[in-house]
Amino acid sequence: MKKLTISVAILLGGVSAKAQTEYVELSSNELFKRSYAKYYNDSGIPLEKDLEVSIVKGKLNYHWVEYKNSKKVVIVCSDKKYTYRKICVNDYCYIYNTNNQVYKFNLTGNDSLKFYKPVFNQNHLENE
Repeated sequence: MKKLTISVAILLGGVSAKAQTEYVELSSNELFKRSYAKYYNDSGIPLEKDLEVSIVKGKLNYHWVEYKNSKKVVIVCSDKKYTYRKICVNDYCYIYNTNNQVYKFNLTGNDSLKFYKPVFNQNHLENE
């Protein structure tokens, strides 16, 4: 009985100590004017059950996601060269280079993120 109690205590202690990290993968298709976002986390749930995908096209301008009780989000960007996006964490928005970049944000526990459609061929911004 002692072994079972100790192993359960170790197991529960390991699970509660780990903060959940959320992942967002951003990609786009310039020809069809579409933006793709894939959402998943490191909870141990198989990817085929955890993965969510959203597509923004037409008059829609951004992907939106709300996180509760998450400590960190990692944004993996795979847009083509000279592509930029406005990314907002809560109400703080900045323009980010989204060509093969990874951004990490620490969250407060109740956060909303917006990922706007990309702006393509902004090579003049690289020289500033």
